[in-house]
Amino acid sequence: MRRALTALAALVLLLAPAASRATEGPPVEIDAMLSMTGAGAFFATSAAKTLTIIETLVNSTGGIAGRPLTFKVFDDGSNPQTAVELATQLAAKKIPAMLGPSLTATCSAMLPIIAKSGPVAYCISPSIRPDPGSYMFSNGPTGEDGAAVLLRFIREQGMTRIAILNSTDASGQAVDKSLEMALALPENHSLQVVAHAHFAPLDVSVAAQISQIKAANPQALISWAVGTPFGTVLRSATDGGLDVPILTGAGNQTADQMKQYAHILPKAIYFESMLDMATGAVVPPPIAKMQAIYFKAFNTAGVQTDGGYGGIWDMAMIYVDAFRHYNGNPTADQVHDFIERQRAYPGVSGVYDYSKYAQRGVGQDADMISTWNPGTQSFVAASKPGGRK
Repeated sequence: MRRALTALAALVLLLAPAASRATEGPPVEIDAMLSMTGAGAFFATSAAKTLTIIETLVNSTGGIAGRPLTFKVFDDGSNPQTAVELATQLAAKKIPAMLGPSLTATCSAMLPIIAKSGPVAYCISPSIRPDPGSYMFSNGPTGEDGAAVLLRFIREQGMTRIAILNSTDASGQAVDKSLEMALALPENHSLQVVAHAHFAPLDVSVAAQISQIKAANPQALISWAVGTPFGTVLRSATDGGLDVPILTGAGNQTADQMKQYAHILPKAIYFESMLDMATGAVVPPPIAKMQAIYFKAFNTAGVQTDGGYGGIWDMAMIYVDAFRHYNGNPTADQVHDFIERQRAYPGVSGVYDYSKYAQRGVGQDADMISTWNPGTQSFVAASKPGGRK
């Protein structure tokens, strides 16, 4: 009950008139490590804009302990080694927490540095698997849960023959493992992998792999490559005449990316998404209340929401509430414990319970399938929560 009242109080504060709550004094800084350049830039630039919108919202509702909030963004260049160097520097400064990194590979690289003693990090990629109690948290359901949602959607569409094309880096390996685990579930016994190919993230063409996949006559292609590598997959699929639905992860769910790739998009493209990432999604009332705040903030800023924006919103707001709880000066232990204690935290993507879902707070019902609508230039729901019809 106390946690529910805290969440309600936060909602009231966010909706209250801004004029009566000015902020002053030195800013409260929350660090973020994002892939502002490199393969993950499509997603990370949207995430950075989200942090600016959250700054405006929070500072119009009293800031943190009466002080203005500022997010300080560091660019890891989508490079694991750079992420390690930045994490080492930030850990040495004894900061309490950081948002990010953006990618599985960068999160995996820095995990050993912060796992046992902090600072707290909240990986935007869902594919990282921190141990229970770790100082790293992971965004959204597990990779296995996301894969299960995607496969449920495929199965309920009547498709049984699938092909997989993923990258050879840590991100691709994590997705392959998640798909393998989900395919082993009894519910997916009817699905057949007719081709499974790989490519290096810096490859400029996957024509040979697409030719191999086309020859296997699949009904759908799953490719979880993110950003520029995903564009390479789309281009080669178009050039190679592979005319089947392509399914991917939320890391590619940005409007800017879809607009840039308009000439190479397949007739049907689907995204494993969280609940805030598409219009038309039917969600429970606690989530709908938070989404009202979310969409109003973006409308006020004149920004069209998509996966790049929504992916970081809930974790950033959880951090804001943690910093508010400790008057703007928490330790890493306090931020970690604040998150671990949440049992019914309402977000735009789900109601978070870290006792039920260690290190991430949500499960399969926080996922859905969405698609890109070229006519409206927006993402729309293609399934109910859990990937169901």
